[in-house]
Amino acid sequence: MKPESVKPVKPVKPVRPVSKLRLIDDLIDEIKEGVKNETRDPSWSLVRKSCNASGSSWAVRVVDSNSSPRIHGTPAHYETKGGEVIRHPNAYSKKGRSNMFYCSSTVGIEVGIDWLREHDPETYRRYIMQNAN
Repeated sequence: MKPESVKPVKPVKPVRPVSKLRLIDDLIDEIKEGVKNETRDPSWSLVRKSCNASGSSWAVRVVDSNSSPRIHGTPAHYETKGGEVIRHPNAYSKKGRSNMFYCSSTVGIEVGIDWLREHDPETYRRYIMQNAN
C-alpha cells in the first residue's frame, strides 16, 4: 500500500476576537456624535469653522460690515476692586472679606453681514428671516 500524498497546509492566521466592550464603546461614541450633531444649531457651523471655533457654543453677533468671522471679548477671570487681573484666585482666597470679584466671559464670534451673504447664503437667509420683525 502506498501512503497517500499529503499536501502541505497553509498556516491560517488566527482571527483576533473583537472585544464586546470595544464594540459597545464604538456604538456609544457614534450615538454621542449623532446626538451632538442633532442638538447643535447647524446654521452657524461655517462661521464657527472659519474662525477655528467649531466646537464652541459662543454667541454669534452679526455686524454691518464685510468682516470675516473673528473671536472677540474676554474670557472669565477674577479681578481686584482696583481692576487688576488675578491670575491664581485660589492663592488669595481667605475667609471673610475679599478684594476680588468674578468677571464673567464676554467671548463671542463677530461676523459681517456682507461676508455672511457671500460665503454662507443659507445662513444669511435664515438670519434675515428671523430678524425680519
